[in-house]
Amino acid sequence: MKSLLIYVFSLILTCFANANIVGYAIVSGSGGNPITYPIQELTPPPTGVVFISGSAVPTVDQCGLALAKSAQLKSVQSQYNAVIAAGITVTSGSLVIILAASESDRNAFNQLINLLATVPMPPSITIADINGNQVAVPVTQIYDILGKYGAQVVGLWSNLATAKASIRAAQTVEAVAAISLQHPTGV
Repeated sequence: MKSLLIYVFSLILTCFANANIVGYAIVSGSGGNPITYPIQELTPPPTGVVFISGSAVPTVDQCGLALAKSAQLKSVQSQYNAVIAAGITVTSGSLVIILAASESDRNAFNQLINLLATVPMPPSITIADINGNQVAVPVTQIYDILGKYGAQVVGLWSNLATAKASIRAAQTVEAVAAISLQHPTGV
């Protein structure tokens, strides 16, 4: 927090020296009350700082809304990260498997799909769940598993993008608070 305040203070000095204010940085002060600082530019904005564009000093409502948006954006990103860390549950026939979903795992599954399309495969392939437990799966079922896995990953990512856009477009603190990440199920 100390380095953030030093950064904001240096921006304030720069702004007053140039008197070309393009917006305001908002940080949470004591008791959660927002404090505004005139700034020229935040590229990229430091963690914990919300930027409101325009030359007019933001109102308390604008500050509260900006802080709520910042907090909710972090919240939906955390929700997304938690789902990815927990893995994607896929049901195919009688098999229920939780597959890892980090970026490297998604790339590995993509490579498996490409391999299945280009190389003759044995009747079954052994894959590992998120805990490393190996499961032999018929190749015909692999397509179903990977298709459902991909649909959930894409759905989750799309829902994250939608939630973030909704948060940015929200006009009230209450509207911001009502937005959360929807996790696709039933795939």
